[in-house]
Amino acid sequence: RNVWEIDPFAEISIFDGGLNEKNTKDFILKNPKLDIFIDEIDSIPMKILSRQICRAHRIPVLMVTDNGDGIIFDVERFDLEPKRQLLHGIMEHMNPREIQNFDFKSWIKIANKIIGLKSLDLRMKQSIAQIGKTLSGVPQLGTSAAVGASLVSFVIRNIANNQETPSGRYHIEFEKLI
Repeated sequence: RNVWEIDPFAEISIFDGGLNEKNTKDFILKNPKLDIFIDEIDSIPMKILSRQICRAHRIPVLMVTDNGDGIIFDVERFDLEPKRQLLHGIMEHMNPREIQNFDFKSWIKIANKIIGLKSLDLRMKQSIAQIGKTLSGVPQLGTSAAVGASLVSFVIRNIANNQETPSGRYHIEFEKLI
């Protein structure tokens, strides 16, 4: 509704049931084909599947992970590196079908492997230990979300303008900056 208020002629494809294994390829490749995929997915099998599709069709992937007051920002330039390993090699050998029915503890273990426990802010580590106990989900701060959104917008503009934007994992840590 918000998009149509801005542009009443906008063409919007709606996926009523959300993304799933059956429609992810259509979401990425049809009406229109995505130029860049932004991963904001909690499902690990969907993270793998979407990257497999993006790599096969040379679509860059951007992912922001909240890390307390900071963020971890992943750039995968499959458009420039079509043989690049998924999420810097972390997810390369994971099969989405084999991990679909993992329990919550297994999800946390794989998520921690993807993020890298050494990269996590101390308070974030303490919060993750409380998920399912005193917290219902992964905590996120508005300040981190705003910085992450700004960084994604900046990198999208760079990629669209053919400015150098290499693959990699980048850390924005406010406590170290100030």
